[in-house]
Amino acid sequence: MASLPPLRPTSLTWGDIPIGSPSKNYSWDPSNGPPSPEALDVKLMRYVDELQRNPEQLQTIEISERRFNVDAVSELLDVLSEAQNLETFVITKCAHLKDNDLEDLCNALEACSSLRTLHLEGLTLSEAGCGYVMDLLVANPAIVELSLARNQLSRAHLRVLENGLARADALQSLNLSRNNLNTKDAEHVLQVLFSTDSISYLDITRNVSIGVPVRVQLLHALKLRQGHLLCDDYTLIALLEKMEHSEGLAQLDFSQGHWDLDTACWKGFAHELRSNKSLVSLNMSNCELKPPVLRALATALKHNKHLKHLNLSYNGSVRVGCKHLCGAIALHPQLEAVKLSGCELSSNEAIHVSHMLEETKSIAYLGLKDNHLGTEGCCVVAKALGVNRSLKTLNLSNNHIDTTGARALASRLAGNRVLECLPIFRNDFGWEGLLALATMAIARDPVLILEMERVETAVALARMQNNDATLNHLELEYSGLDGPGMDIFLQSLQANKHLTSLDLRGLHFDTGTGERLYAALQANKSVTHLRLDGAELPFSFKLRLARLLQRRGGVVDDRQGHALDELVRLLNGDKFVTSLDLRGWTLDDASHKLIAKAVRLSGSLKHLRYDLSLLSASIRTVVLDGIRVNKSIEHLTLQMHTPDVQDRILLEGMLAGHQSLKQLILRIMHDDLSDEGVQALATALATSCLTSLRIEFVGMSQRGAELLLAGIAQLSTLTDLGLHGISWSSESGLALVEAVEALPSLTSLDVVNTCVSLVNLVNLTDILVARGGALASGFEDTVADFRLLSSNSPDCQHFELICPPNDGLYQDSLDLLCQVLKTNTNLARLEVRAAHLGDSDTARLIEAVTSNPNLESLLFEDTEIDAISIRAASDLLSSTERLVTLELQGSSENTETSCQPLVRALKRNRSLFNLRLRLPRGPVARRLNKLLRITPWRWFLHPHFEPEFRQRVLLIFALQGLLAEVGLDVSERILEQVCLHLSQLELRLPQLPRLLDE
Repeated sequence: MASLPPLRPTSLTWGDIPIGSPSKNYSWDPSNGPPSPEALDVKLMRYVDELQRNPEQLQTIEISERRFNVDAVSELLDVLSEAQNLETFVITKCAHLKDNDLEDLCNALEACSSLRTLHLEGLTLSEAGCGYVMDLLVANPAIVELSLARNQLSRAHLRVLENGLARADALQSLNLSRNNLNTKDAEHVLQVLFSTDSISYLDITRNVSIGVPVRVQLLHALKLRQGHLLCDDYTLIALLEKMEHSEGLAQLDFSQGHWDLDTACWKGFAHELRSNKSLVSLNMSNCELKPPVLRALATALKHNKHLKHLNLSYNGSVRVGCKHLCGAIALHPQLEAVKLSGCELSSNEAIHVSHMLEETKSIAYLGLKDNHLGTEGCCVVAKALGVNRSLKTLNLSNNHIDTTGARALASRLAGNRVLECLPIFRNDFGWEGLLALATMAIARDPVLILEMERVETAVALARMQNNDATLNHLELEYSGLDGPGMDIFLQSLQANKHLTSLDLRGLHFDTGTGERLYAALQANKSVTHLRLDGAELPFSFKLRLARLLQRRGGVVDDRQGHALDELVRLLNGDKFVTSLDLRGWTLDDASHKLIAKAVRLSGSLKHLRYDLSLLSASIRTVVLDGIRVNKSIEHLTLQMHTPDVQDRILLEGMLAGHQSLKQLILRIMHDDLSDEGVQALATALATSCLTSLRIEFVGMSQRGAELLLAGIAQLSTLTDLGLHGISWSSESGLALVEAVEALPSLTSLDVVNTCVSLVNLVNLTDILVARGGALASGFEDTVADFRLLSSNSPDCQHFELICPPNDGLYQDSLDLLCQVLKTNTNLARLEVRAAHLGDSDTARLIEAVTSNPNLESLLFEDTEIDAISIRAASDLLSSTERLVTLELQGSSENTETSCQPLVRALKRNRSLFNLRLRLPRGPVARRLNKLLRITPWRWFLHPHFEPEFRQRVLLIFALQGLLAEVGLDVSERILEQVCLHLSQLELRLPQLPRLLDE
């Protein structure tokens, strides 16, 4: 045998998983299959031989699944004779251990005074072997833990245990798990406990044949001596023990957690329930109870007299044992609440539930929701409600009950004065069933509380049907009232005499239902307030209803609110209606015709706003003709699509003949207006008497713009002009300036969202300011800054020009801007965005600022940057020493060839810090980056930086020189800060020492 390394372990295990084994040569991989018996014999001998090296240091010996031969046992006995510190001895699954070998081992262990734990598991002990173990316990009182698990102990073995343990008073823990013990065997175990007072821990797990009552007795016996029992279904056993021997357990909930109890356990629990006197509430919902368990529970309920709350919901087998269970519940004297929800009860089981309700004297709450009673089952249960005098709450939600079932319930409950609450959600009653229940509920004394969908609406309809004098306001908003429910409502409304306010928001009315509603309100003389916003009702019906209520001093409240009231007053011929806004309304053709007729005849209407964009050509003609005939309108707003020939004729006639019309807002959406259309509009405007004109979002050609402005120029009375959303060319802008000059009365011009060049904005501002007026353009700040820029004012150091996105910078504005920039010497920052200039025009702007000695930042965005503009930028860099930022963000990438002049300029420039240019990656880009990083020392003293930064730079380098030459006595913290600043600065400026020397 090869020599083994010396051992120093205190625990040696030989088994499936070697722990602390003397050498890796003794381990084997179970995945390779078990070794042969001969190999096991050899390995065991080597293991025992290894134990002999230092037996006095051993504290634990574990031998698992090994064959014993004579030599192994002999040498193991020699080890045990010298193992004076042995505390744990374990032999597991060694089925070939003979009785005489076990006797020798027990005799050897008697001398181990330190032994405390003895595990003899899976040995198939004989009665004699069991006796040897008991003799060992008597002879060695140090052993406090004994495990005889997996030994197939019989009743004879247990008698030997009982006799032996009566003499061994030191044992505290006994493990009898996995021995196939039954109830009779467990009774002997109980006698074993009674035979000794020392055992406080008992393990009987995996003995499934032990009955629940015996396990309860074992647990109680151990609890009396402050011990502990480990068994299957321990939580249930502990509860049962507490039920049997404690008065404090009042509630028991099996619905929480995963119990996974078998039928025997549940039967044992039912047996304990019979005599229990403390339990008041029992929840066994969703426990998957079997029919035998329910029969045992029914039997227990016949004997139990103290339970008050029982929950068996969501146990499908209740349907099978419903007869026995309901019979037991009916006879229980104290049971107050029973829940049988989700138990798959049908109309057949409803008979047993009905008998239970007829016989019970105590049940106040019965939960039957989520079952399948149906209409037939509901009628059976309802019959019992006529007899029952204890039930206060009955839950029948989600039971597939239809209108017939609801009527049966209402009929039986009419004579029942005990029931207080009826939850009955998610059934198929329909409005007739809902109304029958609601009528019954409010007629009872006391009133029955209904819990169901749309209960408030049903109760309100029932009260209205009964002509309740206290019902003045009825809300049916978004109740889904239709079909029979709508019929009931309209019939009740017609006969009601007390209702004054009605809310019908969100309801659907077709033509026939709308007519019936109108007829019902005509017959009803009390309703004066009707709310219809969100109701699906033709607008003509809304108008008819509003006119009806207004004649009786009432009002219809729609989303348009006050405007609808004004419209109805106008339709009724009210001479005091002065304003009407019809924008955003969804009107039918009949309503438009009524409105057009009313507008035609009105002599008081002053303000009218009308949306014509969705009207057909014929209806639009009717409306425009009505407006044309009216001679009182002073302020008119029209929104429409491109007017056709007839529209233009009507507009021309309306503007030409309307002497009172002073303000017109015309919004033409989406489409361009032809030159002929613009000519017609301009001719009409020229002959009108308007003082205020707004034309919005009109697309037209340059010729059309000139025609429109020519017509506006003839409006001698015009004081306020608005032109929104119109694009003007330079020529059209010049025509606008000429038109404003030709109108001396014009003092207010609004061109917001209108593309006008900078030159024209400046000219228009000058004209209007001279008259004491104002220009609204959205570019007021730009115009004011441009005036400062033109005068070379020191106050204008930053000028930003944001051009219209689609038009860019007009040529006349570019010429004027270049002219101003050439003479300006105070501008420090110039930004031009969305100019859409060409390369040469961009170069012109750059050249215009070349002579400015104070320019520090130049930005061009969304314009063309190419060879010409880059050459101009290079010349700028060569001629200035103050430019810090140059951003040329063009619309496309620049080539490396075009950027070569910029590289040469940067070599000479010592001020530029930030350069943005669209350039592909390559040698030129890398060269530009490198040049920007080599910034000279004086760059850090540039005025662009804050004074504190410049002072800190000077201080750091002064300290660096002093520390290097003189060695100042400074603290370590200051020195660290100085070095940190220096390192950061040197990273940004590698050539700093040389530049400082220069």
